[in-house]
Amino acid sequence: MLILKSMVSRRPTVVVGILGGRLDAGQTEDRWSRWRPTVSVCQHEDLVVDRFELIHLPAERDLAAGVARDIGTVSPETVVTLHEIAVSDPWDFEEVFASLHGFARSLPFRTDDEDYLVHITTGTHVQQICLFLLAESRHLPGRILQSSPPRRGRAGAGLWRTIDLDLSRYDSIAARFALEQREDLSFLKSGIDTRSPAFNALIGRIERVAVASPLPILLTGPTGAGKSTLLSLVARYQEATAGTVSVDGVDVRAWDRTALRRGVAVVFQETFLFSATVAENIAFGRPDAPREDVERVARAARADGFIRELAKGYDTVIGERGVSLSGGQRQRIAIARALLTDPRIVLLDDATSAIDPRTEHEIQEAMAELCRGRTTFVVAHRLSTVRRADRILLLDGGRLVASGTHASLMSESPLYRTLFAAQTVEGDAEGSGR
Repeated sequence: MLILKSMVSRRPTVVVGILGGRLDAGQTEDRWSRWRPTVSVCQHEDLVVDRFELIHLPAERDLAAGVARDIGTVSPETVVTLHEIAVSDPWDFEEVFASLHGFARSLPFRTDDEDYLVHITTGTHVQQICLFLLAESRHLPGRILQSSPPRRGRAGAGLWRTIDLDLSRYDSIAARFALEQREDLSFLKSGIDTRSPAFNALIGRIERVAVASPLPILLTGPTGAGKSTLLSLVARYQEATAGTVSVDGVDVRAWDRTALRRGVAVVFQETFLFSATVAENIAFGRPDAPREDVERVARAARADGFIRELAKGYDTVIGERGVSLSGGQRQRIAIARALLTDPRIVLLDDATSAIDPRTEHEIQEAMAELCRGRTTFVVAHRLSTVRRADRILLLDGGRLVASGTHASLMSESPLYRTLFAAQTVEGDAEGSGR
């Protein structure tokens, strides 16, 4: 009889894990009768561990050496490499993450030649969380390895299973992401839609630009193009006279105005302030906000400096419509008010028109950071704003007629060139004092 034996080559398996100061402990003979996660991982017949990168604290040096010897006893083919990390408090997230991040960066991973498993059963909860985060970010390029003790009344190495954090490998999860992506193809990436065919054509083109760009998008065009109207319809400051505008599939007219505007922050050219303190004006959309949050968004909007110079700082009462403040100061308070609500959608309608160029630059730097993760549309006319925009949408007569960067529109759009030239002349006239 001829027996054919199939030899399938296997890539070496490398486990990265943290020594369990309590679960892995034991020096007497009875340690072999207990489940010790790090040693038990190497006792499974269906999990061959070729190398174990074992992390430990300075105080655990002797225990780590003992566990390495025990692994050699139960799995002679496993090479154990000990890594001592300098952590004074294993429950301090910042310290633990920094040390493990440094360890991960120093390890020479060979993903084409080896398979990696990240054992997250041992260590403090903080250490386990840090290992998970490093695996999720691919600083530790492996699957998660979870081990558990044997069922009650049974002896042995226990159970183990792996979790692949590449979610595209799971059909049901991938299908859910695909559904979400289809749902996201709605105006401003936040479920806004309309039933007017002409307006839908405009919205559809804007959607594709918005989904592709993580940075703020600028709307520009001649007077009457529909820029401000577009923003007002979303926040329901104006009602649609034709068709409908919906958020998450619900007509905005059916939404509670408070609930709708909780997710949409709008800063218009004309800012309305109340006869109340500066802090109360900033916290108008979130009256229970703690003072530190109010001051944080004021700093982001570059308003903190002038506020502290007022008679009573944040407790200074400003007149109706903010008559005691300059236009630029009122605008910065309005921007801070919008940021405090932590909206899904940020709509800025020429929000920096009343601010000098230097302050405008500072605010835009802060806005770029604070609007990250949100859909942000900006209606602006200032040349400096147009030049710095990541993506510009040119509207005319309620239609999207062109999109691109400042450079591409200057070369491809006659209307954009005309608008830009007119703004240049206007800017030169202002600069010369005429």
